[in-house]
Amino acid sequence: MDEKDFLKKDNNLIIITSITPIKNKKYEVILSDGEALELNEDMMVEYRIYKGKELTLDLAAEIEERIQFFDAYSKALSYATTYFKCSKEISDYLLKKGYSKDISDEVSNALLEKKVIDDDNYLSIYVSKLTKDGNGRLMISHKIYEKGLKNDYTIDEELYFDVLSKLTKKKLKTIKDKKKERLYRYLSSKGYTIEDINKALKGVSIE
Repeated sequence: MDEKDFLKKDNNLIIITSITPIKNKKYEVILSDGEALELNEDMMVEYRIYKGKELTLDLAAEIEERIQFFDAYSKALSYATTYFKCSKEISDYLLKKGYSKDISDEVSNALLEKKVIDDDNYLSIYVSKLTKDGNGRLMISHKIYEKGLKNDYTIDEELYFDVLSKLTKKKLKTIKDKKKERLYRYLSSKGYTIEDINKALKGVSIE
């Protein structure tokens, strides 16, 4: 409902003409301009909704915004519980669904507060996965940035260099000439620093 619809009403008021219970503990609320709103029980109580209640322009706009929030929250909750998610993934998901940035961010923050999602835990698990998958520390930092996570994490150095060593030996078996040059290029493309590569190559013979 836009502002001009409300302004046509005397004193900028609109009246609730009927309330009908529908499925999942929700109610269809019909307004005097013919518009139908779908409210859950929490909103019915929060805004003291009853037949004949008069709504100001500001209150009606606030109610519509809360409807958007609860709708987005419901979708985000289903999305968040199907697989491990971080707050930025939730926000991006809702933005693609057509919700505003304010609502998308509000919902992701609400999920953080309720511990439905946990960015710190996500970061720890994500860094471990990236390490095991053969990503160097530069690539790890880049991927963390893309996820909107804080660049404050710890790498398991033993695991890190074990993976790097295995990658190095595996790649060397596939290179026929210019081995050192091609090996450095390959490992660098995976985000490993020159320092890391040199450390991994100590004691490794490259013909």
